Amino acid sequence: MHCFRLQSGGPAAAGPARPRALLLTQQQRQPAVARTPSQLRGARLSSELSETDGGITGAAATRKRNCAVVAAARSGTETEPSKDSKPRVQDDERPVPSNKRASVPACEDATTYKIGHVLDGTVQSVQKYGALVASTDGQVGLLHISEISHERIKHVNEVFAVGDRLKAMVLTADQERGRISLSTRWLEQTPGDMLQRRQIVFEKAEETAKAFRNSADYAQMKKDTMGVAKYKIGDVIDGTIHGVQNYGVFVEFGDGHIVLLHQKDISREPIGDVAKCFAVGDRLKAMVSKVDQDRRRISLSTRLLEQTPGDMLRCPELVYTKAEETAEEFRKRAQLKQSQDQVDVRKYKVGGILDGTVQSVQKSDALVEFADGNVGLLRSNQISHERVEDAATVFAVGDGIKVMVISVNKDTGRIRLSSKRLEQTPGDMLRDPQLVYEKANETAKAFRNRALLKKVQDKVDITKHKHGDVLDGTVYSVQKYGALVKLADKSTGLLHISQISHERVQDVAQVFAVGDFVKAMFLTVDQERLTLSTKQLEHRPGDMLRDPQLVYEKAKDAAAAYLQHRAKLPWMKKGSAAPRAASAR
Repeated sequence: MHCFRLQSGGPAAAGPARPRALLLTQQQRQPAVARTPSQLRGARLSSELSETDGGITGAAATRKRNCAVVAAARSGTETEPSKDSKPRVQDDERPVPSNKRASVPACEDATTYKIGHVLDGTVQSVQKYGALVASTDGQVGLLHISEISHERIKHVNEVFAVGDRLKAMVLTADQERGRISLSTRWLEQTPGDMLQRRQIVFEKAEETAKAFRNSADYAQMKKDTMGVAKYKIGDVIDGTIHGVQNYGVFVEFGDGHIVLLHQKDISREPIGDVAKCFAVGDRLKAMVSKVDQDRRRISLSTRLLEQTPGDMLRCPELVYTKAEETAEEFRKRAQLKQSQDQVDVRKYKVGGILDGTVQSVQKSDALVEFADGNVGLLRSNQISHERVEDAATVFAVGDGIKVMVISVNKDTGRIRLSSKRLEQTPGDMLRDPQLVYEKANETAKAFRNRALLKKVQDKVDITKHKHGDVLDGTVYSVQKYGALVKLADKSTGLLHISQISHERVQDVAQVFAVGDFVKAMFLTVDQERLTLSTKQLEHRPGDMLRDPQLVYEKAKDAAAAYLQHRAKLPWMKKGSAAPRAASAR
């Protein structure tokens, strides 16, 4: 799941592109405000480059002007802006920020900077997402666009230019990464002061910071700078779309935080173009799917709020309407997983029958709560042998049911259940579940006998049987595909419906019943199970359907004749003893 750094603010939308004709020369500009000497030098150099770039256009010319302005700003001695001067200048006198995100230099010693203290610095670089500020000792911190003012800012270059002097409060000092985050927003006494009266903000910076350090917000900031602690997995958050990109949308919450809702977390069905689903200003509801306290990040999802895959693409309003209900189910499952990790499930045995109550129902499964408070999972493909499209069509919350335990994970504490195994006829759970529950213990006993038989079979040496041997056994199970035969040595064999007779058999139950004695020829071993045949013991096609006792009486003679005939086959003369290899030829 994609994570994004939680920030109280976010990437500002790119401003409209300015035609080159609007980049006026210095003589054509009207000096609307007073500027520092470094700004004048930068504007003059920018003008000269505009006149002499000689065919260099676009990004190349922009980079050339930016480099010249930065060099001019660093070459001279900076002076404090006049108190009477206004902080803003015309946009066309600003160096145009590069579209490429600049890397924030790591601070060599972030331990010297404490949260809540004021830092003096100079704007080193202006980007779309904020300003890089160099302190007097040469360290660089990031003043994010969201931390400039309590009022919303679209473009950083509306407030700062390269070379501007400022005071900012240290917001975070990451010792491991050597990163410093700054804020002037917390230095505002009135929202918007940084846009109208920033000199007053700088003059009273120490006083405001001191008052802040004595406030409750300071303790909370030291504990959880980005406000992640208040979010929990499963919380539903209302927000407004702040920006739309091809990889997802940025969602702004009421408290000013902006988080990325990644494309893959929007819906269970694939999304071609995010812009076709969302627009800036749209309201939405999303669920917190992950919280990373260490990295101060959260992840959002609307995909987990879908009750049917694709609901966010077809009818997002339906998703938002049922968001709290769906999130509650998600929280129950998360709580279930947490409780299962602490439950001792050794008392549950595979094949055991449990009485329970349906706690919740989803399309794909149902949660069943037992008398001791533990919960098991009954998936839709384990409800019945017949296909179940929606578990809610079979169960409702509060229904009392009986289920069989089919697996227990002692490490995770997860219990998987099945009612399909309790069906005597496929589809009984859909037609008459009460009949299934009444015969549950009987059916489960037969299941346990088969499981025990398989365990015994694994210990039996089945290599002693040879192709053509006649074996005695008893039918212990009749299925649509054939009869399962328990042999004298405790091993089991399958008499497939196609190996009963040369004549077509429509229903195995018309030929065999549980407990019937049978004689069959051993053919081969398939997945540690003996493959048997009575068809090869017939003297005439159909004898097994008309008179099976006659077939059993003459079984050894028929088997001997079969082996003699087989020995005369061409591939047997060449020494290939495998019947499957022979048939492959």
